[in-house]
Amino acid sequence: MALIGLKDTHIAVLTQDNGTGATYEAPTKLERAISAKLTPKTSTENIYSDDIVEDVITSFDSVEVEIELNQLSLTSRATHQGAKVVKGVLIESKEDIPVKLF
Repeated sequence: MALIGLKDTHIAVLTQDNGTGATYEAPTKLERAISAKLTPKTSTENIYSDDIVEDVITSFDSVEVEIELNQLSLTSRATHQGAKVVKGVLIESKEDIPVKLF
């Protein structure tokens, strides 16, 4: 099993994603990362010939990433939740929409 470090992990907020490409905000550094869990999502299809499975085709769909951080700052929490920070106070509302992070 290979060990992959989490030092200096950065995120970028996806602002636009269309047929011409994706646009992101400037990357920002996350707080100290404790652990990360990657869950790949794949799909498989059996190819039959002469009533038996001749081949199994597996394709990659996506990967879900879960990162545990130490002491998430108000600014980072607001970015993740779609909330805002006003005068050092996290303002949350039911209209908050979490942003897509990549």
